[in-house]
Amino acid sequence: MTKYFDGIGEVVFQKLTTDKINESADLIYNTYQAEKIWVDYPKEQVIDELMCPFSNLVYKPSYFIALQNNVVIGIASYMWSHTSSNVLELSFNTVNPDFQRKGIGQHLVYLRLKEIIEQGNDDSVVITVTRKPKLFEKFNFTTSFMLKNEKEESAFMFCKVIDLPNYQSIKNKIKHTGKARLH
Repeated sequence: MTKYFDGIGEVVFQKLTTDKINESADLIYNTYQAEKIWVDYPKEQVIDELMCPFSNLVYKPSYFIALQNNVVIGIASYMWSHTSSNVLELSFNTVNPDFQRKGIGQHLVYLRLKEIIEQGNDDSVVITVTRKPKLFEKFNFTTSFMLKNEKEESAFMFCKVIDLPNYQSIKNKIKHTGKARLH
């Protein structure tokens, strides 16, 4: 899917592919190092996490990337919680600092939520921990509590799937198969 952004031009959004793992890991690692978060988190661990969708894990994360001129400028993921059958978690909403505040991160949030709705997760809750709560408030997320340590402050946020913006219009476009979801 291609989307035009003012001041940037065309950006391609797609699922993460194995040929973009190292580049995506560089983006996450370098952005977090510059923002002085996760400074002790080795890049190899980021690569391991990005490899999960291509493994034999039962509950695999799903990653979307944003590309400009075939270069990764954004990445975001979601996955089922390991502790609850009706909780999904959004993570890695990371955009290259040169492309932040242009709408790319917001579109990455939208794509993940759209896919969650399309999968028929009506009885589920989506959670995230973010340093940018205003972004998620646009999608009807509510702050449950704040997390704070010496390095950062983050909001733990949640939203019921049925309360997501565009829920009904997305549901109306889905051809129902009658099949149960895979989780």
